[in-house]
Amino acid sequence: HGIIMMKGGRGATYLPEVPVEAGWTTVEEEMEHLCRKAGLPRGAWREGADFYVYRTQVFGEEE
Repeated sequence: HGIIMMKGGRGATYLPEVPVEAGWTTVEEEMEHLCRKAGLPRGAWREGADFYVYRTQVFGEEE
C-alpha cells in the first residue's frame, strides 16, 4: 500500500514500491523519510500526524 502523512498543513506520500526500492527495512525508517519529504522535523510523525493508506495499480506496455 502507498502511504500519505499529513501534519500541520504539510504532507508527503510514497508509492508502495518506494520503500522497497530504497532498501528501507522498518516502518520507522519510512516515517522519518516521509517527515523529511514533507519538510517536517524528524519524529514529527509520532504525535498528531494523520495517515492514509491507498492501493496503486501499476500498468504499462510490454517491451
